[in-house]
Amino acid sequence: MRKLEIHSTIELVSNAAKIGLIDMDLRIK
Repeated sequence: MRKLEIHSTIELVSNAAKIGLIDMDLRIK
């Protein structure tokens, strides 16, 4: 259970980072 929780948290963080990068990229353009 713990490993699954950590994995899903990492996935959420990486997804948020990707969205943040895309958002920054759009703002720069």
